[in-house]
Amino acid sequence: MAALDVEFEHDVLAECLRDKAFVRIAIPVLRRHDFSSRILGWVWSVIHSAYSKAGEIPSGRVFGARVSSEFEAEDDQEYAIEVLKGLWRRRVEAPRTALETIRDFVRQSVIRKAAEGIVDGLDAGDLDKAEDALKEGAGSSRAAGLMAEPEAWADGAEARLRVYLGASRIARIPTPLPTINKITQGGLRAGSFGLVVANTNVGKSSFAVDLGYAALVHGESVVLHVTTEETLEECAARYDARFTGIERAKLLGGRLTAEDREIFLDKIRRRGATVGKRLVVHELSPGSDFGLVRMLAERVREQFPDDHITVVIDSPDHLKGAKRESYRLEVGDVYWRCKAMALDPTLGPLSVWATTQAPKAFEGKTLITSAVSENYDKIRVADFGVGMMEGEIDAEDPDDRRPIEFIVTKNRLGGIKKRRIYVRANLGTCQFDEVADVDE
Repeated sequence: MAALDVEFEHDVLAECLRDKAFVRIAIPVLRRHDFSSRILGWVWSVIHSAYSKAGEIPSGRVFGARVSSEFEAEDDQEYAIEVLKGLWRRRVEAPRTALETIRDFVRQSVIRKAAEGIVDGLDAGDLDKAEDALKEGAGSSRAAGLMAEPEAWADGAEARLRVYLGASRIARIPTPLPTINKITQGGLRAGSFGLVVANTNVGKSSFAVDLGYAALVHGESVVLHVTTEETLEECAARYDARFTGIERAKLLGGRLTAEDREIFLDKIRRRGATVGKRLVVHELSPGSDFGLVRMLAERVREQFPDDHITVVIDSPDHLKGAKRESYRLEVGDVYWRCKAMALDPTLGPLSVWATTQAPKAFEGKTLITSAVSENYDKIRVADFGVGMMEGEIDAEDPDDRRPIEFIVTKNRLGGIKKRRIYVRANLGTCQFDEVADVDE
C-alpha cells in the first residue's frame, strides 16, 4: 500500500488549530490514524484532549504548558514549538479534501489489517478469529468514514434553542422572484439546496445567472457559479449582460456600439467596486468529479471566511459522483453531495442552487409534479424545487419578452407547497420579472 503524503497531515492539523467545527468532523478519522511522526501525533492528542474536555481549540499557552511538561530535552521542546509555529502559519487550500484523503488511507489500512487477520484465522482453522477480524475491520472502516461524531439529542438542546430564538434573524438569500421569496420566508437559507427543473431551451442557464445576480446584489452573498454545459466565456457573458443590460448576442457577436461600450465600462466599473470581487465563475468539463466543486467552495471560503456563499451549479448531471451500478444512482449521488456540501459546517454558511433537465417531467406544456419527484431522486434531496416551462404567448401583449411559468413543486422552507408563478423573461440579459402568481 502506498504511503500517505505527510502534507495532508499538516493541512488537516493546521485547520484543526483554526476551526473547532473541523475538529469535530476530524475526530472519527484521526483517532484511528497513525501519524507519520511522533510530534504530529502529539499535536493531535493535545487538540483532541482540549476539544473532548471543553469543546475548544487549545491556545498557545496550553500548548506551551504541555511542551514544558511532556518534553524533557530542550532540543525536543524547541522542535515541538517550531512544528506548532509552522502549522499556525500554514495556509490550507482544501482541508476537507486532505481529511478525506487521510480517511481513505485509514480505511485501506484497517481493511488490509482485517484481511491479514482473516487469512491468519483461516490458516489456523480458527473461524471465530477470522470472523472477529472481519467484523472489526468492517466496523473500523465505517467508523473512520463517519466524518463527524454523533451527538445525543439532549446534548444539542441548548444549541437548538439558540437557533430557535434567533430564527427570525437567520439570513435568507433572495431569488429574482418575489413569490418564491415570500413562500420561503425570504429565500434560500444556509444549509439548503434548491433545484430548478426544466426542459431543454426554456432558459435554465439564464435563470441560474439571475439567481446568482439576486444573491450578489440583493442578498449580499458571495457567489460561486459553476457551469458544466457552457464555456467560461459564455457564462461570464451572461453575467455581463445581466449587470449591464446589454443583450448577450450583442456582446458575443461583436456588435457593440460606441454607446454600448460606454455603458459596459461604466456599469462594470461601478459594480466591480461593490460586488465584482464576490462573484467567481468557473467552468468544469463534463465528466469532472464533483469533488472539484467542493474544492472550489473551500477556496472561496478561505477568501471570504465570514460571508454567506451561494453555489450555483448549472447542470450537475454532467459531473461524476461515486461509482454506482447504474447511471441513475451515480447521478443521484451527485445531488446528495450537493446537499451534503450545503450542510457541511466547515463550509457554512452556504446554500446551493442547481439546474437540471427533466424532459419526462413534462406532458405538452404541463409540468407533472410526480414525474419531477421521481427524476433520479433529485427533488427528494432538495429543500426547494421549482419547475420552469414555456408560458402561453398573448398576441395582444406588445412585450416581446418570453413568457415562462414557474411551478413550485416542493418547499421545506415555508408553509406553502404549491404555487404557479407567471414571469416575463429577457433571456438576452438574463432578467426574469414576475407578473402574477396563483395557488395550485
